[in-house]
Amino acid sequence: MPPLLIYLDTNLWNTLCDQGVSPARMIEELAVKDARLILGNEAVYEMAKTFRDSGDGGRARGIDLFSYVYRYLFEQIPLVRVNMELVASEMWRFSEVRLYLRFS
Repeated sequence: MPPLLIYLDTNLWNTLCDQGVSPARMIEELAVKDARLILGNEAVYEMAKTFRDSGDGGRARGIDLFSYVYRYLFEQIPLVRVNMELVASEMWRFSEVRLYLRFS
């Protein structure tokens, strides 16, 4: 069975950065559970918005955040391109299943 791939959103990357979680340790602990972190283009885009927030404070935060994420890239986490059509189809499929279950 392939490993569980974990896609973190911007809030979670920020939390890991704030808590100073060791990337190497996080990756090791997830590997024991047959799981891997992945970094997607949408998360990078959202994190880049940090640079335009609050002037110099946003710039400093952006540098801190990307420096932290770089440490995960150094540990060779996979990069993925999120296919928004796939996400949308999964959302619609889920809503259809919920409706089906609700009325069955």
